[in-house]
Amino acid sequence: MKRIKYFAALAVFLLPLGGWGGLTWAQTFLGNGNSTDPYLLKSSNEWEALAKQVAEGKNFQNQFFRLSADIDTKGIQVGSMERPFCGTFDGNNHTLTFNKGGGNEYADEACAPFGCLRGAIVRHVKTTG
Repeated sequence: MKRIKYFAALAVFLLPLGGWGGLTWAQTFLGNGNSTDPYLLKSSNEWEALAKQVAEGKNFQNQFFRLSADIDTKGIQVGSMERPFCGTFDGNNHTLTFNKGGGNEYADEACAPFGCLRGAIVRHVKTTG
């Protein structure tokens, strides 16, 4: 019985460290990711965290995001042909600034904040750059 309790306590302790599905990304964003309480993005760092998660294979299908401020993407795109963004993105009438470069491996080709979308919804967002 002690072994089971010890294992359960260890599992709960390790879960936030990336075990069982790499849940560490959820700590980056405020919100629950559903339609009534979407993940909120308010900074370049959070945009970069989203891009990194999508690049690592988390497509965010059936997940919801909302901008809560204008963001400079620093030339970082979310999604690629191999790993597209599949969620719902509400710009909340804020602006994403996108300029070529910024560490993007396709800097000469990149011209938009989203590199590839598949089944995604993007609405109420302004872009500049």
